[in-house]
Amino acid sequence: MRRGVFFAAVSLFSLLIASQRVLVAGVVTATVGGQSVPLGNLNYSLSPSGDAFVNEATFQLNDAFKVLMNDWGQFRWFQIVTTDTDPINYQGKALKAVYVDPPNGGWDYQRDPAGDFTKGTPGADASPFYENDTGFAGNKNSYPNYDGNLKVFGGKAGTFPIADTSLGLIRTQDMPGLGGNNNKLIFETFLAYISKCMPPNTFQVLAGYTWGIQTDGMGKLSAIAPSDIKFSPDLVPNTNTVNISAALAGPGGFPGWSAVFDSEIQTCCAPEPATWLVIVLMGGYLGIWQRRRARGRVPRVERPSG
Repeated sequence: MRRGVFFAAVSLFSLLIASQRVLVAGVVTATVGGQSVPLGNLNYSLSPSGDAFVNEATFQLNDAFKVLMNDWGQFRWFQIVTTDTDPINYQGKALKAVYVDPPNGGWDYQRDPAGDFTKGTPGADASPFYENDTGFAGNKNSYPNYDGNLKVFGGKAGTFPIADTSLGLIRTQDMPGLGGNNNKLIFETFLAYISKCMPPNTFQVLAGYTWGIQTDGMGKLSAIAPSDIKFSPDLVPNTNTVNISAALAGPGGFPGWSAVFDSEIQTCCAPEPATWLVIVLMGGYLGIWQRRRARGRVPRVERPSG
């Protein structure tokens, strides 16, 4: 979120354009239990909303892999800004790209009182993900927490959970602002995975897309259509993913945090590879999951701390 309202290898994309709305959909693949599998579907859009544009995305896990979103793991959103010709204040200074959105502790306008970065309470937490961690005590200017809700999604009013473990679904939304003439704001939004099986303060990048907004010489706002970020088959970092490391280490960044781009989902708390193969082929994950819970073999996830 940048002055606005709250917000993998990817393949098989389709592009639909209707009424200036751009919708992109594709399959997210990864390696689970030694098998390359389709984890689920990533959908994202950029749509006009009044005098602004709203970016929305969902990731829907396939039934066999909803187990990855339970006690030991979470799918999260991670967003960076790679171009910003009209930067806003973070700790009293204009924060220049490349940076994590939101930065560590949140933007100055998110403080309470707003703009007071010396005394105001933080508007965001010290984890690099777009939504705040569950349990973060925010203020009236804070974004929702991971276990929170969006009031409007897809142009409809209602209660839309950011994370719905029963459905194996997560959502995100961003409506950034941009003023002045001939300005440009470009984002890279990533689907990430964290789990108790991984080293502390580490997250796995599975998919990503880029999008943005810009103003012309008369200050008229227009959209920069979203498109998927290309990864090599083994997710070796490319120009886009190198930006992640720069953003984490830069001003407003998150010292001690790192991203990995290996497509192998860490499942040390999950079924063994042979069991995963049965799950994939026969969709029998539920019974196995329930039996393992009954034996007390699945620990609760410990939230990473920044």
